[in-house]
Amino acid sequence: MAHPESDLVVARASVAEGIPLINSSKAMGDSYSGDIFQVLALDADAVLLGRPYVYALTVTGEQGVRELIHNYHAYVELTMGLSGCRSATEMKHNRIISR
Repeated sequence: MAHPESDLVVARASVAEGIPLINSSKAMGDSYSGDIFQVLALDADAVLLGRPYVYALTVTGEQGVRELIHNYHAYVELTMGLSGCRSATEMKHNRIISR
């Protein structure tokens, strides 16, 4: 199976301009802020949160989902700062270190 990173690069090249590219968190694993940063830096237009969203909704309702989104936003901003990005427009593939 190909690595999600390479799949996303192929998908972006294959999708017509103007069509949003949305990545499923299932393809990334556990949707940590670094994963979200990586997917957005590889030109995805959005990332679906999947199960964490459902868990938050089940446990604490709407407020839980709000907190989940707030926390992911804060963690992605932290990851951006640690990678030297001042804005989302600076999130590019050259900010990713592959292992």
